[in-house]
Amino acid sequence: PTGGSNYVYIKTRGSDDLEPSKAKNWNLGLVYQPTKALMMKADFWSFDYTDLIAQDSSATGIVNAQCTGVANGDLPIDDPRITRSPEGQLREIVLNYVNTGSVKTSGLDFSVNYDMDLAALGELTLGLDSTYVAAFDIVALDGADTIKGAGSFNSANAFKAMPKLRANTRATWRLDDHVFNASLRYISSYDNDLTADENDNIA
Repeated sequence: PTGGSNYVYIKTRGSDDLEPSKAKNWNLGLVYQPTKALMMKADFWSFDYTDLIAQDSSATGIVNAQCTGVANGDLPIDDPRITRSPEGQLREIVLNYVNTGSVKTSGLDFSVNYDMDLAALGELTLGLDSTYVAAFDIVALDGADTIKGAGSFNSANAFKAMPKLRANTRATWRLDDHVFNASLRYISSYDNDLTADENDNIA
């Protein structure tokens, strides 16, 4: 009824078949300092995660699946993960942590720092920190097609938006007791894999 309220408890617990996640990784770091004022760093990295752990679904997805045919007069589908009151109000939804598959990701971290002596005008430091994600490949447990997650919004899986490039630039000027800082952040674009209906819901 209008003006009414309903509290729904959402529990998340481990599945009986849950296995610990595993990872293999390697990285190669290089530091180059041609002068006292200039330093550059590069770190190449690769991670191979298996038996990743995530929720089996969202609470909204479970309820929507149960009520698929209600609009046509059908009764809600029986789902042991959902508890309702005798009147049909939602009371509790149970989610499970499950092993969802594997992810292979690799990329490059790069940074540069340059100190400038401006004599009577003080000191100026310029810097850049960046990360480039070359690959973020998601493979489900059932061996389905590999999802290329790098550069994608990743709405159809358990991961977040994954821009390929992120960078922060900074400048710091010092003179006696005075300090001035400026910074600029850049995040590259990524593909929107939301459906038309999902985009409408966000809007």
